[in-house]
Amino acid sequence: MEEKVNIDPNVIKSGDTVIFKKGEVLKAMKINSKKSITFERLRFTINAVIGCRFGGSYKVMNGALESVVSQDEEIPHEVKEAGVDNRSLNDTCGDSQSMEYSEIVKMKQSGASGSEIVASLINNSSSFAVKTVYSQNKYLKKKQKKHCGMIEILRPTARLLCKLYESRDPGKVCQMHVESLSQLLAISNIRSGSRCVVVETCSGVLLGSVLERMGGIGSMVNLHVGGETAPNLFALQHLNMPDEMWNTMHSLPMHLLSQILECTDDEQVNKILGDDDEEEEARGNAMESKAPTRKRKHQGGVELTREERLAIRMERRRKRRAHQLTAINLLRSRDLDCLIVACRMHPTPIVLKLLETLAPSRPFVVYCEHREPLMELFVSLTTEKRAINLHLTDTFMRYYQILPERSHPLVSMPGCRGYLLSGIKVVV
Repeated sequence: MEEKVNIDPNVIKSGDTVIFKKGEVLKAMKINSKKSITFERLRFTINAVIGCRFGGSYKVMNGALESVVSQDEEIPHEVKEAGVDNRSLNDTCGDSQSMEYSEIVKMKQSGASGSEIVASLINNSSSFAVKTVYSQNKYLKKKQKKHCGMIEILRPTARLLCKLYESRDPGKVCQMHVESLSQLLAISNIRSGSRCVVVETCSGVLLGSVLERMGGIGSMVNLHVGGETAPNLFALQHLNMPDEMWNTMHSLPMHLLSQILECTDDEQVNKILGDDDEEEEARGNAMESKAPTRKRKHQGGVELTREERLAIRMERRRKRRAHQLTAINLLRSRDLDCLIVACRMHPTPIVLKLLETLAPSRPFVVYCEHREPLMELFVSLTTEKRAINLHLTDTFMRYYQILPERSHPLVSMPGCRGYLLSGIKVVV
């Protein structure tokens, strides 16, 4: 009897990528029932989450995840006594806490919950009763965050991945924040059925956002630097997208752009792609000749011979060639709906060349973490009279803490979130 496979996208399956969230910390990891996961100093197995729905909250108990009804725990303390102000508090360098770290470790090993540990810390603190009510609540939240170990498992989205890179390694997404990403999508008018061209070096975050907006209907040309395959698309691989969404993305090396736009017939296009395929095949054959003749493992641990590996490579090349031809036909039609650029290269030559592929009165938007390259592009577009409604803006979002008698802007926030240049193509 065959085992039924759950294809519900809202259910966690083995091999899926999920996002673990604890407080404001995010981490993307692939589900593997045979491995343990380390996250925020917590080590646990994840067998219990397979088959559950995304968005659940869990506790780490005895090295495993246990589901809980709500992520928010009640404060395990009723305020009975509090000080008027903090003038009598002194820095005792930790002497006000009589509970040792070894005692906390023993409580965790014995299976004590986070609420019990926090309650013990409160009872053994000589300065807690002297603090004000606000200071006590702040102390409780700090200890709960450290000892309660509440973890939320979320489905990967482009917004969450952008926030993940923003906090962990913003250089990989060109210092782009969620606010700038939302502005890019809104100004470019990406929707279901759009036909757009994208140039990005943001680890695939922008590509994933566009594919999510299109929902598997439409076409996107991904112009990338390097060889035949698009490099560094780690974020895109975390989104668990179905095949129909992948099939709407057509990648093409950027160094072929000028030659393709100058072609007048299909024979010249085939010649350009043929020359490029010959170089790629020569490199592949050179690598295969240096490789040993023994069998190698492929997907699922299946051992493959050299002939089988060669057949798989040829099939991949055939699919890649089909996507490249689709991208070329879209570019040569010169009837695309929008242009989005967010890369580390200077945007002026890229945008001026790709404007030829847009239909008249279509929007374009360019992101750059520095202002000066966009100023040069602004001047070029103005003097050549190729666009109207040009706007050069920067994005700033201020977050506020909203609590009774404690509402104020967050203390630490990034100052600059990049710059955007947007406009509409015109034909004079």
